Amino acid sequence: MERHVQRTLVLNLVVLLAGGLACFWAAGHTGSLAAQTARWYFLVAFVISLVSWFQQRLHDREKLEKLEFDELTRTKGASSLFSADDAGSFPARQSRQQFEKWFVPIFALLLVIGQGVIVWKQWTSIGSAPKVLEQSLVGMGLYAAVFLALTIFGLYASRLAQHGNHGLLRPAAGHVLLNAYICGAVAAAIFGVEIGKFKSLDFYLARLLVVVLGLITVEMALTLVFEIYRPRVRGKGSQHALYESRIVGLLSRPDSLFTTAAHALDYQFGFKVSDTWFYQFLQRSITWIILLQAGLLWLSTTVVFIDPGEQGLREVFGKSVGNVLGPGAHFKLPWPLSEIYKYRTSQVQDFVVGVVPNDPLPTDEYTTEVVQWSVSHNKEEYNMLVASRELSGNQSTNEEAAVPVNLLTVSIPVQYEIKDLKKWAYNHSDPDKLLRDIAYHEVVRYLVNVDLLEIMGEGRARAIAELKSRMQAAADSPEIDLGVNILFVGLQDTHPPREVAKAFQDVVGALQVKETKILDGEAKRAFTLTMATADASNLVTQAYAYEARTTNSAAGQADQFEQQLLAYRKAPDIYDERAYLDMFSRSATNARIYLMAITNSDQVIQYDLEDKVRRDIQDIMLNSKR
Repeated sequence: MERHVQRTLVLNLVVLLAGGLACFWAAGHTGSLAAQTARWYFLVAFVISLVSWFQQRLHDREKLEKLEFDELTRTKGASSLFSADDAGSFPARQSRQQFEKWFVPIFALLLVIGQGVIVWKQWTSIGSAPKVLEQSLVGMGLYAAVFLALTIFGLYASRLAQHGNHGLLRPAAGHVLLNAYICGAVAAAIFGVEIGKFKSLDFYLARLLVVVLGLITVEMALTLVFEIYRPRVRGKGSQHALYESRIVGLLSRPDSLFTTAAHALDYQFGFKVSDTWFYQFLQRSITWIILLQAGLLWLSTTVVFIDPGEQGLREVFGKSVGNVLGPGAHFKLPWPLSEIYKYRTSQVQDFVVGVVPNDPLPTDEYTTEVVQWSVSHNKEEYNMLVASRELSGNQSTNEEAAVPVNLLTVSIPVQYEIKDLKKWAYNHSDPDKLLRDIAYHEVVRYLVNVDLLEIMGEGRARAIAELKSRMQAAADSPEIDLGVNILFVGLQDTHPPREVAKAFQDVVGALQVKETKILDGEAKRAFTLTMATADASNLVTQAYAYEARTTNSAAGQADQFEQQLLAYRKAPDIYDERAYLDMFSRSATNARIYLMAITNSDQVIQYDLEDKVRRDIQDIMLNSKR
């Protein structure tokens, strides 16, 4: 039996080596991420199987040595020559003990460290996006063949280890079966990517395999820790090798879970639960129950529910059948014979041209961030060419003349809805990407024919209407015919590139200062002209007033002189005296009077008899001074 186990272990090594080499080659030529992860499983399985084979050889040598010793003890005098307690008499047992005491723990520790490095390296090398596979059919066929071969040898080795109670055969058998299942999963993932239904299946399978290997590594590390602190009985070792993983055993032989559950139930309830008819029925029929559940799950794919606001298209064997399906329940053939693809036809969909926007904030958050030209507020911004009407430099020579274009960063949200589902789904392989390309094409064409300052200023509304019209016309053209309705085109965050935003702001500031000074000059000009007009009008008005005053005054004086001459002729003496007194009374009305309270001096009375200057003469004197 020991030789049979040895042959099985050697056969497992050969099968793992051949399958591992084949999978290493396939992983390099197909580019499959799952295949690149699976080859590390082959490496771990081969190393564990090699150590398991060597340890089994030590056990076999020890058993052979024990048989030889038992045979010698039957002869006379054997007891005097050999002693069962003499360690030197059993070199094979001593070799096995030293191997299990030193080499196995060190190997298990190195295995944990190596698997941890593999997990970290493989997780970082996978990346965050699926890769395009090459030579998919060859890789799928090769992995399917390895799956079949490893399954046959693995099942045989697993049953031999289970029924023959060969503990050292379990780790190798478990890893052979686990690698078989992994090869089958990789073949299925490549098939899913090849038919185009599950393009990310290979990527997610690679991530899952890394996670499983990480769990195995953590479990083996905990096993090492428990081995250090477990109680030891002389002559009795552990029933499991340190490098044997329970997770691998469970994944390779799921039926062992029933045995473990049976022992747990028997211990918990105190009687043989595993001998009851229900448990025996469940154990015998579990495969059929699982198949029945899988069948029901498969039959459930015959019913598809289309939500409100959506429409669906039914395909049978990849060809469109029937009309567009509305909201509600619809029946079809089971997967993969038939499929119903759902589309959001009534929901407004959108994308942004010119930038890659940041992730949207949660609905319960609000930001009042100020958008500045010199600060990036998107994940990525593209610079668009825009025309310029102004040329700088010496325009007489072409070498010194500036190129009549500028760079502009724009953010143009586009909203649309699907108006003809069949055209949208079947006229092109990727209509959403095509619509984005159309939008970018029309934006680029429009910007190279419009002035920079115009698109940033008064031409925004005109640009929005023109871009919407162009996008709709391109989408409805006979060559494209997308079956889409452009609802809205916006124009926001229009500014120069972030690198030159400050320089542009300085230029705009200088232009604003220039315009301010021009407006100040215009204001001063208007004020000066207005004041000059007012002064001229005032002078003319004053001249007319002076003319009227002078004329009327002269006429009044002439009339007064005639009356005075008439009175003088009647009584000359009386007229002179009265004129003198009248003049004196008028002159003394507001005159300053000095009273001298001195008795021993003569009183001096002063009279201010200055003639009052006439008003017309006074005005002439004032004007001459000005």
